Amino acid sequence: NYRVALILGEALRERFDLKVTYPWLDFDSASKRLALSSWDRRSAIENMMKRLDQAPFDQRIGHLDSMVALRNAYRRLDELIHPREYYPTQELYLNALSHRPGDIRVMENYAGFLEASGELEEALRMWKTLEAQLPWHFGPPYHLGRLMHRAGDLAGARPYLERSHGLRPEVTETRLELAATYVDEDPGKALSMYSEIARDYPHRPDIHYRM
Repeated sequence: NYRVALILGEALRERFDLKVTYPWLDFDSASKRLALSSWDRRSAIENMMKRLDQAPFDQRIGHLDSMVALRNAYRRLDELIHPREYYPTQELYLNALSHRPGDIRVMENYAGFLEASGELEEALRMWKTLEAQLPWHFGPPYHLGRLMHRAGDLAGARPYLERSHGLRPEVTETRLELAATYVDEDPGKALSMYSEIARDYPHRPDIHYRM
């Protein structure tokens, strides 16, 4: 991504004859400005592994080698994540937000960092701020509902998950999270919801596992 950004930057400078005389930020400086922490990198690799392990990507030539490489990268990053890194990493996010207040991507990553660090209340506050800024986006209400579910607030979680589902009905994870909120309270309803999702996505073994 860094290399692509440099190529695009140079192309724009030439195309519009921009009089930019200062050098581009190096990789480390750009990472700090964007608040890219080990938590973010680990989360990105985790999402890549989940996606690549689903059809049609799991049928690609070299799939197993790719998954092994990603797992190794995940383990290396996991070793870097230690409680003593909490405050320096938090300072990284806050410093980035001081340069670019309201930066959506940094705020999202910061919310993820807070959740991973066990700061659920702070993470909820950050997602509520994002929801106010992005009322048309399904992501903030999904994460609010997911975190409230994790905290045991089922009644509070469902309206957010239903709102997220209304904004993007095709997003499977929202439907799965909503069904999960009924598992203990109304198993029959949860099973019915899981069955409906399984009919729509018959090649998702994880859905059948939940059932």
